[in-house]
Amino acid sequence: MAGDAYEVDYLVIGAGATGLAFTDTLVHESDATVLMIDQRHSPGGHWNDAYPFVRLHQPSAFYGVNSRRLGEDRIDTTGPNAGYYERATGAEICHYYQAVVEEHLLPTGQVDLLTMHTCVEQSPDHAVAVSLLTGREHEIRVRRKIVDARYLESSIPATHEPSYEVDKDVRFGPVNDLVHLDGSVDGYVVIGAGKTAMDACTWLLDHGVDADDITWIKPREPWVVDRGTFQPLEKVGDFIVAWALAGEIAARAATVPDLFGQLEDAGL
Repeated sequence: MAGDAYEVDYLVIGAGATGLAFTDTLVHESDATVLMIDQRHSPGGHWNDAYPFVRLHQPSAFYGVNSRRLGEDRIDTTGPNAGYYERATGAEICHYYQAVVEEHLLPTGQVDLLTMHTCVEQSPDHAVAVSLLTGREHEIRVRRKIVDARYLESSIPATHEPSYEVDKDVRFGPVNDLVHLDGSVDGYVVIGAGKTAMDACTWLLDHGVDADDITWIKPREPWVVDRGTFQPLEKVGDFIVAWALAGEIAARAATVPDLFGQLEDAGL
């Protein structure tokens, strides 16, 4: 089934953080035309699939696109982030990216966005996008470049099968499912050593689950940067000092274990 045909300067595959940042910069610094396609229902990439209590693990000021600020550059005064710049929630990020598209990109007349579409054919100057809802195909002629913005796409448990076997009697699911539990579990096993696992453990503790009822399986130890050394704007001085020190440590470290030992001793 044939759909609309497009002729653009750039085809951007993926309307997540990378694709939107690229497109935003491109159209505000040139007269190039862009067609973006994404298989999800809305811009924002993996944030559309994230667990409900997710937040950025960095200040909002470091995130987003050039043409629109994310957040209010506010320093939190309560909670675990008190004294540091705000960190947007997943819902705020999804709303932000929707606003970027609707209020900044589409009004330029240089950008079109096809959601719920996937790219099935691709050559340097031609592609075919297919609707996941209707099967309608769109022929796309590309004058300059096809940009695949999915290379750095995050892999999250909600959209991927585990790489290990799970016993059929185990109640198993992604972190997203925690908010739908009915209380009929004897304990929790959290698998993974990244920020999602850390969020799951702290969320359970914050909601009254006893620490003895949580088992945390870590395939490896993560290296976690102190948030206090990673602040923007009025607190950027601490950021500069911390990373200058990290550079000095890296220069004098004799081995990789020595490097990380010195970084840990310095509180970095």
